[in-house]
Amino acid sequence: MYHLHFLAVILALIPTMFRGLECTAQRVPQLECRQGAPDGFSVRRWPTSAFIDSTGKLITEFVYDRVGDFSEGLAPAGKDDPPNVPNWGYVDSSGKLVIPIRFSDAKEFSEGLAPVAPAGEYGYIDRKGAFVIPPRFQYASWFCDGLAAVRSNGKVGYIDKAGSFVIQPQFSEGEQFTEGAARVMIGGEKYQWIDSYHSGKWGYIDKQGKWLVEPRFDDAERFSEGLAAVRIGGVEGYINKRGEFAIAARSWQTDSFSEGVARVKVGRKWGIIDKSGEFVIQPTFFFLGSFSEGLAPAVQSVGNRWGYIDKSGKMVIPEQFDWAEPFSNGLARVGRRVRRKWDGHLNDGYIDPKGKFVLEPPATLDGN
Repeated sequence: MYHLHFLAVILALIPTMFRGLECTAQRVPQLECRQGAPDGFSVRRWPTSAFIDSTGKLITEFVYDRVGDFSEGLAPAGKDDPPNVPNWGYVDSSGKLVIPIRFSDAKEFSEGLAPVAPAGEYGYIDRKGAFVIPPRFQYASWFCDGLAAVRSNGKVGYIDKAGSFVIQPQFSEGEQFTEGAARVMIGGEKYQWIDSYHSGKWGYIDKQGKWLVEPRFDDAERFSEGLAAVRIGGVEGYINKRGEFAIAARSWQTDSFSEGVARVKVGRKWGIIDKSGEFVIQPTFFFLGSFSEGLAPAVQSVGNRWGYIDKSGKMVIPEQFDWAEPFSNGLARVGRRVRRKWDGHLNDGYIDPKGKFVLEPPATLDGN
């Protein structure tokens, strides 16, 4: 699975592509949980962040230490006070702080609610900042398909928007529902320092908590476009909701389908397959992102910068960025190093599908 190998990929790409951890906080993993297009975009000018509209115009100044993404008209925004202790509130599309900074953690809104932690425990607030579900969970995720995964007394279950358990806490791990299924883990070993588990078996449940696919996989991704990437016995493939392999498992590294295709890694190179498992773009790239809006971020070879390819594999936006993300709502976030000597920090910009800057990141301080 891609997410298990993410750290290794990052380390392999240093110094060409690594994006500082402060820039990646609060990413929404499943866009289908959101309602409508975003009202703004977050942007980093190290060491502070702000928000822009779709034309690149600032809607806030660079006054925040940490920011999330706009979803349903609001975005998390935080200041470290005292230093390195994040405190979060929410801004609206005009840039006004409409929910005061008072949470130790805050995530994006989904289906009208947002998970927040005023101290150690999580609950859910509405768009006015009022608690709809009081804080009582060790962890809380976004609502998707009317349910949210929460951790209570060390186990994961699923609640409705009244805060009642629809599926009792019983899983070691669990994620949001997508396409009517949620991936969950049973068994496993608890990490020493965090309230999370590893080395269990993954399967899929429906919204009544019944097994769609029995837990037998060493790892599993969410369902996307009817298929889910899974790993079993050291090989990876794609299953349908009956648990049958639609694309046979083999020695490659898989990722979820997007726009009818999925990126896979064979050896040290990435390529693109279709739903028959056939390569539509041969594995010749040092790194590939997922396709979104017809384009995918790509690095052709070691030492190159990032550009974007189309579904024929042609580099249609030249390799010129120190970091690049998939397109979303007509824009893609790209990055430029703050300093030529890599120190883990980047400044953000945004481009349109033609590669034209909507907002250009500042030049590297000591040259490109």
